[in-house]
Amino acid sequence: RASGRHPDFLRRPVAKNRGGRGSYIDSLMTEDSSNLYVVFFTAAIVLYTVFYLRWHTKSDSPTSSLPLPGALQPLSTVELSVNDFGEGAEISRDFARTYKGNGMQLLISAAGMAKVQPLGVDEGESDCIRALHRALTEEGATHSDTETLRLVSMVSVSPTFTVLTRAGCLPAMSSHRFVILSTSHALRALVVGFVGDGMSGATPWLLTIASPNILKQALPTPPCTLDDPPGLHGMPCTVEYRTSPRLHAASTIDEEIRAAAQSWLEAFGSS
Repeated sequence: RASGRHPDFLRRPVAKNRGGRGSYIDSLMTEDSSNLYVVFFTAAIVLYTVFYLRWHTKSDSPTSSLPLPGALQPLSTVELSVNDFGEGAEISRDFARTYKGNGMQLLISAAGMAKVQPLGVDEGESDCIRALHRALTEEGATHSDTETLRLVSMVSVSPTFTVLTRAGCLPAMSSHRFVILSTSHALRALVVGFVGDGMSGATPWLLTIASPNILKQALPTPPCTLDDPPGLHGMPCTVEYRTSPRLHAASTIDEEIRAAAQSWLEAFGSS
């Protein structure tokens, strides 16, 4: 100024920086504010992702929008009689067609873990029942001839037809496979495939039908031999079935089998 007086800002007291404490605290406050902003922003993203995934999964789940076909239940049993099965020669033909067509897989236990492997036979095989008996023996199982004949009778369309028709459904199962479960405690035939309402063409459900544990059934007197026709041979036959959603709309039956194998082993392989 013209008077020569110092400007006001020059006469203001200047805070002494004792060891830089003031600037250090200011920097901490600025840093803490930034950290809090990052934390809140991250939490918001996580919460949004969780709610989005829950909504997305629920909206895509078949059970959230579609009822079970007919009177099928998530878990139930159906009693079959000898009249629900064909004659011995018919059972043999159906079994040979399935065996030669690579429609069977073997489920065994390897150190408590499920192991699924193909179960096939040469096209030129003339005695598929004996071929199956040998295949099971090669895996370390010891079964009587009667048990093999009973097992063969369960590798047929009869259990599927009976379960679906009694539930008021069309007897149609797509991409079906037969899985032979063989452990030291159990021998069962499982048939698994996709089912729907029979009208829309969609098959959002996986149906699994398990035979009785053949190892727990009393043997007839006199016992059968592999020269006898396959059949129940006096065995009571109550099958257990399970209806569950497919893994996803485009899942394959082999993908479903691999995903369910361990649960089948635990549910059906011990008793």
